[in-house]
Amino acid sequence: MKRNLTEHLIKWKSHSMRKPYFLFGLRGCGKTFLALDFAKNFYEGVLYLNFEQESLQKNILMQKLILMESTDSFIEYFPKILSEVFEVPEEFFTNFLIVFDEIPFNFFIENNCFTNFFSALKAEYSFSLLLISSHAMPQQFSLSEYEIHQLFPFQFDEFLCAVGSEWYAEVIRGHYQTGHKIPAMVHNELSELFKDYITVGGMPAAIHEYLSFDETNNLFEQHQTLLGRIRYDITQYSKEGLALKMQQVLDIVPGQLEKKNPKFQYRLIRKGATFALYQQAIEHLISDYILLYCPNDINLTNISIEKRQKSASFENLKLRDPFRLYPAELGIYSALSKNFRAEEQNKILLDCYVMQSLTAKGYCPFFWESNSQASIDFLIHTKDGIIPVEIKPEDGSRSKSLSIYRQQHKMLYSMKISPYNFEFSDSVKQIPYYAVFCL
Repeated sequence: MKRNLTEHLIKWKSHSMRKPYFLFGLRGCGKTFLALDFAKNFYEGVLYLNFEQESLQKNILMQKLILMESTDSFIEYFPKILSEVFEVPEEFFTNFLIVFDEIPFNFFIENNCFTNFFSALKAEYSFSLLLISSHAMPQQFSLSEYEIHQLFPFQFDEFLCAVGSEWYAEVIRGHYQTGHKIPAMVHNELSELFKDYITVGGMPAAIHEYLSFDETNNLFEQHQTLLGRIRYDITQYSKEGLALKMQQVLDIVPGQLEKKNPKFQYRLIRKGATFALYQQAIEHLISDYILLYCPNDINLTNISIEKRQKSASFENLKLRDPFRLYPAELGIYSALSKNFRAEEQNKILLDCYVMQSLTAKGYCPFFWESNSQASIDFLIHTKDGIIPVEIKPEDGSRSKSLSIYRQQHKMLYSMKISPYNFEFSDSVKQIPYYAVFCL
């Protein structure tokens, strides 16, 4: 399955001074497949070690890493390890990828051997090193030493490629640039594909299931499996009942979003719940890419996108009330919200989709409200300034909230995400659901 991040990996490989590539993201979003597929197509050989799985090769390497206490020892002995332990032919050394999957950060911090290993690679070897994790990188690691990128679940353009309709993505991009309407027949076909997409979600396993059976009726089990894997990961947190608190927060997210005002309310978790009790649990769910954080803080837009991404992902995010939380993948929401009414799910599912899509494009969306009289779903910081983004599931009517926002704030235009075709009138850009990946 083709991923957008592959093009960036190709550029990284060609760089003469490449840093170790750190790939992070929600468990099950396709990190391992992407790494191995990239290795298969662009390298002569690959050494793949999953640190969550027991293997003789992994144990041998761990022992060797501990024994090598200096960069010089790595430079001298690591080629021998590759050839003797892992049976890598020497002719592969100049075009060879090492993939460490689900790396144990604590182990490498405690033994101080990872730093020596990286130094040796940069000093002497032409090997490429790609690291994978479903958890946030600790603060002890220097971010400047890595090429850092997040892999998100499949966006709609990637979904189109997966189902064999890649040309549709180019059609959408072209019409987004011009603002011209897509022909009605194509618009209807894309709308139907989009309905399938938000039902399937963006996880490779669910997409594979959809492609295998050519229907969406059998996806419940896949979404439940995804949620089960996430719950299992959460159980690994044992400090002061942290795992239980994380489970409680995760369980009530759909209920929070169902409210007329969907900002996060601690009292919905249980009686007596407070910010102090649940702050750490929420921060872990965000830093492990399970939930997406949407604050009501316009000041965040004064920070560069790159800095905000790294802050949210790696630097012990500090919450600021009020905020909203969204599942990081559509299948997570579907699995959690199975008992909610379909009409409620539809609007919330679209909200989740837009939040996920904007985040994947590098935006840090925030919401706006005014004295409980008006609210805007999302606002994003662009080269044109702060732009409101509203989601309209049914009609194309004017927004009272947008009118109130316009009275209080300057803006060049607003965006309306709806089922309707492209249109630009009265300073409102109407964009069909399936084109959000173009923003």
